[in-house]
Amino acid sequence: EEPAPAPRAARHKPPATATAAVTPPAGTGMEGDETPAAEPPFNPFRSRSWHVEPPPPPPPKPTAPPLPFKYLGKLVEDGESRIFLAHRERHLIARVGERLAAQYVVETIDEQRLGIRYLPLDELQTLNIGGAN
Repeated sequence: EEPAPAPRAARHKPPATATAAVTPPAGTGMEGDETPAAEPPFNPFRSRSWHVEPPPPPPPKPTAPPLPFKYLGKLVEDGESRIFLAHRERHLIARVGERLAAQYVVETIDEQRLGIRYLPLDELQTLNIGGAN
C-alpha cells in the first residue's frame, strides 16, 4: 500500500524565514547597541513658530557718581576765576585745567556753573555755583 497523500495545505507550506540580527561592522561606533534609539514619530501637523526671542537688553551704561564737592565761594582776580570747594573736610581752590581729587578735572567756570569732568568715564558734570561771590 502507498502512503496517503498529504493534505493540500501541508504540501504548499511557505518556507520558514530566518531573521538574523545584523551586527554592525567593528569601528563604526555602532557596535554593542543592537536596539535602535527611540525617536519621536514625525508629526507633519506640529505647530511651528518662526518667533525668535530678542536678546536681553544691554546693561545700563555706567554713570559718574554725584560730585563730592561742596561750593564754598568764588574769587575773580585779574580776569581769572578761582572757585573754593570743600572735599572730605579739605578746602580746594579750583581753576580751569586743574585736577581735583585725582579723578576730576575742572573744564569750565562761568557765572552759574562749574564744569568738572569725571575722568574714569569721561563724563562732564556741573556744579551750580550761582551768581554770588
